[in-house]
Amino acid sequence: MKSYCISNNITKKLTLSIFVLFSFIQLTHSQQLLIDSLLQKRKFYEENLKNYEIDTNYIKNLYTLARTYVYLDHDSTNTIAQRALGYSENIKFKKGIAGSKLALGVSKIFEGNFEEGFKDAEEAREIASLIRADTIHLKSLNAIGMGHFMKSDYAEGYKYCQLGREKAKKLNNLEMSVMFNMNLATSFAIVNDPEQALPYYEECLRLLEIKKDLGGLAQVKSNMGYMFIKTNEIQKAKKYLKESIEEFKKVQNTPWQAFAQINLGEVSLIEKELDSAIQQFKDSKKLLKNIYDPQRKAEACLGLSEAYLLKNDLVKSEQSALMGDSISKSIKFYDGIIRANNLLYRINKSQNNTEKAIAHLETSRSLSDSIEIAENKTKFLMLDAQNNYENEQAKIANQNIKEIETQKIITYLAIILLISAAIILFLIRRNIQTQKRANSELLKINAAKDKVFSIVGHDLKTPISTLQELLELYKSEAITEEQIAEITPRLKNNVDHSAFTLNNLLLWAQNQMNGVSIVKPETINIKEKGKEIVALYQEQIQAKNITVECNCSESMTVFMAEEHLNIILRNITLNAIKYSIKGGKISFNSRDSTENQIIFSVCDNGVGMSKLFINQILNNHSTVSKPGTLNEKGTGLGLKICQDLLVANNGGLTIESTLGRGSCFEMKLPK
Repeated sequence: MKSYCISNNITKKLTLSIFVLFSFIQLTHSQQLLIDSLLQKRKFYEENLKNYEIDTNYIKNLYTLARTYVYLDHDSTNTIAQRALGYSENIKFKKGIAGSKLALGVSKIFEGNFEEGFKDAEEAREIASLIRADTIHLKSLNAIGMGHFMKSDYAEGYKYCQLGREKAKKLNNLEMSVMFNMNLATSFAIVNDPEQALPYYEECLRLLEIKKDLGGLAQVKSNMGYMFIKTNEIQKAKKYLKESIEEFKKVQNTPWQAFAQINLGEVSLIEKELDSAIQQFKDSKKLLKNIYDPQRKAEACLGLSEAYLLKNDLVKSEQSALMGDSISKSIKFYDGIIRANNLLYRINKSQNNTEKAIAHLETSRSLSDSIEIAENKTKFLMLDAQNNYENEQAKIANQNIKEIETQKIITYLAIILLISAAIILFLIRRNIQTQKRANSELLKINAAKDKVFSIVGHDLKTPISTLQELLELYKSEAITEEQIAEITPRLKNNVDHSAFTLNNLLLWAQNQMNGVSIVKPETINIKEKGKEIVALYQEQIQAKNITVECNCSESMTVFMAEEHLNIILRNITLNAIKYSIKGGKISFNSRDSTENQIIFSVCDNGVGMSKLFINQILNNHSTVSKPGTLNEKGTGLGLKICQDLLVANNGGLTIESTLGRGSCFEMKLPK
């Protein structure tokens, strides 16, 4: 059986998909008309002008043609752009230099030659800024931003997209405003974060309605339809997809129409309207017949396979699944490979081909795990980029506020005569702040609810589904008792982890709603308790060959609820193991602090944490759990629970950490 080690490849594919969706989308009918028009103009200039090489209109035509050709032929792009650059430099035509540099930069970025591409695009941007060539300036920002997304530098990519979005808004450039909003929306949609994507898509719709751009509106609606399928908002998805299909027909945009019809077919599958689904997928295949779009063709085949399987037509279902699998493998379309193998597992299971069914199931599971890790990493980096950008903007805003406040000091002297108006303003402001606090509390409650559903639906559902599948296979005698015995330890670990996750989740949810309930405290020997906790995780410790040291006094005790102490030490110890490298070291230490407290610490030499991440934990902000050094998963709740329990027991938590060197968690515990 073929195995897949593809985590890095998937991450690269995700970022490349973003770039393709943003800027290098399939050649549409209108784009082809643009190329034909530019070619006709070039021919006219060359046949009718004696010294066309010094004509600025001819040069503009060249660099525009070069930039458009990047979707088709990089060699032509580079040749035409170099020619335009040479003509521009000869006559010192700065706009021509900027436009040519931009075309060269976009081509190099698309080829993966990022540093040279960024250099050319930055030069184009600087020149465009000096001569007020706003469109070239904005397109340079877009090219640089997309290049950073391609090379997984999400912070820089997000920053350039936001800078471009703000500048386009100031310049009232609707076309580029749509571009940047679409970029940001698609980046979050690709990593399955519709909540972040939706505001940008809605802004695109508003701008395109102003432009009366029917084709652009249809593209945004089709993307929103796809997104709403992912969020299971089926009626919204159906509405946007049907509207987009009618609009694509009017503007003769066949590739996008096929994309929308495939997704409408998926909606029909969800609604169990199988004949309608089959028709949608067949229609999309006809539309794609003379178009090179293997991913869409694979999706149409796999949709057909799903529909035929639900109709119990196993022969047609298998034919379509095999075709979809073949196309997906040829272009390394991993989502397609996963779906094809899942379908083939179900088909072979129905045909009692147990060995083939298990092989397809294992392939599907292996790829799914790798994609989940890559998507989670990409999503975390996108959110981290967003936070970094917002923090930078907040600092700039604060600095501006300070400068404004300084300038207002003189003005405030005159406002003394308007005391009555100031009182009214004060009351209004206090009312707004009260409302903001109420809204903030409501958002926290909703966030807690969403967190609970997310963990139950993801972290707990997956291991239970795996156990259910294995029991089903055992029940149908597809696997033997010996095979069950071999994987029993791993199943036990999964169940233990799920139980611990569930306990953490229930305790966290209870804390959010009712606060921490204090149970009866008792005297506990801290060294014995540490040994007890370490014994629970011997398997994980041995798996990473971690050295554990206990530098605690034999007689040192604490006086607190044993149940709370167990939860605190389990979470912090498990956290240290999770982020320790192979051959790492974990130490337990204790010392007297005051008459009423001791300091108990758990330290490791693992991957460490950033100061921003530590502040988010200690200030009870929302955090995203990062995968461990062996891709161990987490909920992001453990340390929050520890902090709540320590405070409830008259203690506290301090975290010292350095990226790449490890972390030390110091707990103040009552004697």
